[in-house]
Amino acid sequence: MLNVKHSLLSDLRIVTLNLHGFKGNWSYLQTLLDSYDIVFVQEIWLLECELHLLHDLSREFTVYARTGMAHSVASGIVKGRPYGGVAVFVRNNLSRYITFCCHDDDGRVICVKLNTVAVKMLFFGCYFPYNDHSNEYVNKVADVVGFVESICQQYPGYKVCVLGDLNFECNISNAGFCVCADMAGRYKLAFCDDLASSHINYTYIIMNLLGISLGLTILLFRKI
Repeated sequence: MLNVKHSLLSDLRIVTLNLHGFKGNWSYLQTLLDSYDIVFVQEIWLLECELHLLHDLSREFTVYARTGMAHSVASGIVKGRPYGGVAVFVRNNLSRYITFCCHDDDGRVICVKLNTVAVKMLFFGCYFPYNDHSNEYVNKVADVVGFVESICQQYPGYKVCVLGDLNFECNISNAGFCVCADMAGRYKLAFCDDLASSHINYTYIIMNLLGISLGLTILLFRKI
């Protein structure tokens, strides 16, 4: 969980979760909606025509989502269960300050904007590809990072928080981490995995901490 403190939005509670399929885990997601103001989820496993299920979960939230199946459906080839996809739930009483920004075409990145007099910030919920050690892996990670950077360039002066399922350990032996570390260097981002209070070390967050006072407990991410 992340608590963002400022004069207008006190105790803004944010959490991220790899859902591993909405249909099998919607009840747990509903418990998160009872406790948090912004909930990012990855791997919703829904087709475009099923995204209404997210909206039906709570009347207290506005939902923005992108299926991971758009290209497969467009090609006319759909095999097995749906896969991928990202979404973000934003509590309705925050709609004055937090609005939808964008998502990518592949269902791996979704972004909302926090815009107040005191704070301007982009929150990216990302589902990074699994490292299958193929030649394409680095390119897939670079696609995600490239999309995030392209949006950051459109909003100069905004702080940045990248969160979600990174699917890699934060060390230089991992090719995905190296690609993200390059972006972190360019945008002065800090990897905050060392802020976890638990001895369990498989949770990660990237956050731009410059120029903003943050009360951070932790955002939890699952390492696969």
